[in-house]
Amino acid sequence: MGIKDEISTEYMKRNDVFADAFNMLVFDGKKVIKPDELQSLDPNLLTLPFKEDNSKVKSLKRYRDVLKKLIIKKNNDAVFLLLGIENQSEMHYAMPVRNMLYDAMQYCSQIQELSEANHKNSENLTSSEFLSGLKKTDKIMPVITLTVYFGFDKWDAPKSLNEMFTDTNDAYKPFIQDYKIFVIEPQMPDEDLNKLDTNLRDIMKFIKYSRNKEAWKQFLVDERFRNFNTLAAKLLKTMTNINIKLDETKENTDMCQAMQEIIEDVRKEYIEKSNKLIAEAKANETKLRAEAKANETKLRAKINEAQSKVTEAKANEEKAKAEIIVLKERIAQLEKAAKKQNQ
Repeated sequence: MGIKDEISTEYMKRNDVFADAFNMLVFDGKKVIKPDELQSLDPNLLTLPFKEDNSKVKSLKRYRDVLKKLIIKKNNDAVFLLLGIENQSEMHYAMPVRNMLYDAMQYCSQIQELSEANHKNSENLTSSEFLSGLKKTDKIMPVITLTVYFGFDKWDAPKSLNEMFTDTNDAYKPFIQDYKIFVIEPQMPDEDLNKLDTNLRDIMKFIKYSRNKEAWKQFLVDERFRNFNTLAAKLLKTMTNINIKLDETKENTDMCQAMQEIIEDVRKEYIEKSNKLIAEAKANETKLRAEAKANETKLRAKINEAQSKVTEAKANEEKAKAEIIVLKERIAQLEKAAKKQNQ
């Protein structure tokens, strides 16, 4: 088991966190499952016996992350469920088969226990009961398995057995059994993550926003991080590889103080980015002013040129008018001379 698995398992074993996760899954965040209703079970070994070619019985062994028994009081009776959590720091593209195997082995384990107890008092068993190992009245506890994913990317692995199958004739599909998995992940919408009540919510959001420094910076000022569980902080440090200074002898950690260097780095980066943007803006302003001045000079030259042409045109107009007057006078003289000759 790697360090990520060890720490995430240690964290999810906490009854308050475990109950919180299942309350989100089953009851939309309502506090129906109480931490004191959970009883820890040994998750280390599940055994599925089988025979191979008439040889000796062999065992298929699997290890679960966290397994608890939920004791629900119903009227005067107690109802039991088995709840399991599988932690993932990476995507697992065969998760439906994996979780289905865990659940099936859990059912098999219950049947084994009942069978062993029944065979010790086999005199009252019918032949069918003796063959199956179960009495007709025997019942087994339901099993629900939840996958808690601590990765950065959105879970895009199959969430059902059907998603893993190759295409087949539609006629067969109603007869092909499916198995669905349930996943809590950082990339869920905030409205869903807010249904979590423990710091599991903060862990998910921390991972979700850790690649968006602006959103992350705003997120870190939340008062919930002022008194943050040290185990949860250790889990964050392990999953994100972010340098968080922790004193593991203390139960709680001020995350803002523990991450002061990171926050300072973010602040410096923000200042450098701001200064760079300001410098670029000033350079652009200077360039635009120079271009505007150059354009203004060109425009003035064009205006002066146009004004000169207008002045020249007016002068030509005045000259033309004078010439027209002279021409009219000359015509009048010619007309007068012509009249005298005719007389």
